[in-house]
Amino acid sequence: MLVLALLVAFIAWLLVKLVGEPVLKYRSILGDLHACLMFNANVIFNPGVAEDLKDEARASKIKQIQDTQQRLRSYASELSSYRVRILGYHWLTKTRLVPGEDDLDEAVMALVGISNSLGHLPTGMLITKTEEWVGTVKENLDLYPSKVDWRSFLPTKG
Repeated sequence: MLVLALLVAFIAWLLVKLVGEPVLKYRSILGDLHACLMFNANVIFNPGVAEDLKDEARASKIKQIQDTQQRLRSYASELSSYRVRILGYHWLTKTRLVPGEDDLDEAVMALVGISNSLGHLPTGMLITKTEEWVGTVKENLDLYPSKVDWRSFLPTKG
């Protein structure tokens, strides 16, 4: 009986270490990504935002753009790696604890697309594509309720 209890305890511990902890870390990264997207919406939805600024303000905004680019790429690579880190990832997609593999791939590609678009002069096509990429990340990773519009976090002019 003691051996059976020890075996059950070991299996439970193993599941927590190989599945539970990685899933919690993955969810934590999603929270960090959500905060990053909201905090940096002013540079994500305003390509070329630094063009009209002068000196110190321009340098500060360029640094924010570069930091955002690096963070988005970092989140993309980390999220992608969880497909390998989480034991039984494929089966967990059915529980909606993690996104489906295709959804994850699309979201990762969208994060890289957003990163690549930052700092370029604004064009109608680029702004539309950025909105599409953010929508893909939002939907595929289920980051926040669909009623929230990222543009509502932008500073208003006037």
